[in-house]
Amino acid sequence: MNTEPSPPEPLPETGKTVDALLAEATPEAAAQLLALAENAPDKAARKAARAALYRLGQRGVTPAETAARLRAAATTGNPQARDATERLRAYASAFDGEGNYLLFFLVPDRDGGHSSLLQILSSDILGVREFRAQRFAPRDLNEILDWYRRQLETGTAWAEIESGEGLARLEEARRTTREAGRVSPPGFLDVAARLGDFAPATTPGAPPASAAQADTTGDDAETPTKRADAETEKADALAAALDPASAALFALPWFEPWFLSVQDVLLWLLDWRKASEANDAPRQAQVVADAAREMMISEVRARYQTRLERSAAILRLRGEENAARLAELHAGQLAAYREPSEEKAEEAELPPFLLGLTRRTLDAGLEIARAEAEKQGVKFGTIAEAGSETSP
Repeated sequence: MNTEPSPPEPLPETGKTVDALLAEATPEAAAQLLALAENAPDKAARKAARAALYRLGQRGVTPAETAARLRAAATTGNPQARDATERLRAYASAFDGEGNYLLFFLVPDRDGGHSSLLQILSSDILGVREFRAQRFAPRDLNEILDWYRRQLETGTAWAEIESGEGLARLEEARRTTREAGRVSPPGFLDVAARLGDFAPATTPGAPPASAAQADTTGDDAETPTKRADAETEKADALAAALDPASAALFALPWFEPWFLSVQDVLLWLLDWRKASEANDAPRQAQVVADAAREMMISEVRARYQTRLERSAAILRLRGEENAARLAELHAGQLAAYREPSEEKAEEAELPPFLLGLTRRTLDAGLEIARAEAEKQGVKFGTIAEAGSETSP
């Protein structure tokens, strides 16, 4: 069986592949990628074009003035595509260590006036936290987006996503806000309601595009599902080799800021201090495991699984494939973990991500306690002991 991958098909809108346009690295090639990212009828082609466009932007290559003409040409013969002046564009960031993420919406004025840039800071615990709306002339939008990209590149991964996915995340943020009993920022609800005009049309009774299709072939036949599973296994094996625990993940700039709240680990901080000072590795492992089992209930595990999965998707759009695979590996381990029975709880092996996250938070808590003791001029350990005794 020939396992060599087929060469990429030229895209009909340009006659060139995404890889070819990326290799050209010219403003004209970037303009063609922008046209594809906005209007190609195939979702995979749009995602590949956005990823290539991002990589060109990292090298300082931005679309030429011919982008508007190319966008119009790309929609010719494609009744489902809209011109860029009528299409909503959405951007999302990966998660930070506290569960915050950014959503950006570029909202066109269909009468040809100034477009609106909506910035939404949301949390998967609190919902919508901050909201800001600005208006810009169409000619200034690329410059504005480049400015935001440069500002966020210091430690936040972000990328353009499907507008429908952006709207779904916006609705999720609104729902989280309501469930948290919080009030949305002023003006947010009015703008969010208007964004509903851009929601993609769906056919009544039709299954969602992402719904899995039934596999009616024989057990021995190679199917798209089986091929995908094989690729996933290869990716997981690579990720496991790179990251047998979780140190490699947390060494990446996008995950280095991930910690639990130090308040959450105060109960175990005294034991952690003693085990660390004695360099007692078995005792350290036991303290970490005890703390992780107590704190990482199913709701918390599910929250971190989602954070990892969505961060991985953004990193992949940026071309950070190894980082995406590491995040997906740990998300998969969280998804596969099953709560053991009470009598076997201490024997069950916890996912490395949970142990790594707990341990680095304990280390951070110990550093904070040391700094606070030095600041107050008291014996080191007093603060940790007080915190442990007063914690529930």
